[in-house]
Amino acid sequence: MFELDTADFRRIDTMLGMQFLSSSEKYNIMKIYFSKFGATIDTSDKKTVKITSEFRIRVTSEGIQDFFNSGNNLSRPFTLVKYSSNVGDKYEFTDMDNKKITREVVYKSTDNDYEIGFFRIKVMKIDEIEDDPMYKKITYVANHKYGLVGIIITLNNNKTVTLSLSPANM
Repeated sequence: MFELDTADFRRIDTMLGMQFLSSSEKYNIMKIYFSKFGATIDTSDKKTVKITSEFRIRVTSEGIQDFFNSGNNLSRPFTLVKYSSNVGDKYEFTDMDNKKITREVVYKSTDNDYEIGFFRIKVMKIDEIEDDPMYKKITYVANHKYGLVGIIITLNNNKTVTLSLSPANM
């Protein structure tokens, strides 16, 4: 669950370049994402808006699969990363709207070159490019020991949003 206040919404709005869109255009974009991620929004408290979503992933020693694009259908996983993959390998999926989504391994470390906390680790970077109203691509950064360690979102206005994920067992 995410809790946001009005100032948070304004910052996100500006970061995404949406501050000039009408309220109905923003609402339509939110509807797309809320539907995709099965999210709900509670605006009963105007000071603290709550966004809730349940998501499922499968993490194994071989890689990570998600169920976002299948509406959390556990019989339809989409590979996020397979640690034995090499640069150029692709993972393809057709979502519930019959839209094809492709993820491609674009980088694989041979040295400990990715900084996370006080450590440097080897990583793979997987790009997901799809026709989306908000972003050009999402780059997932994964490590064979710690799993997903970062997400880089390249927005349509060429700004990037970087999320660093710190594994609990580091």
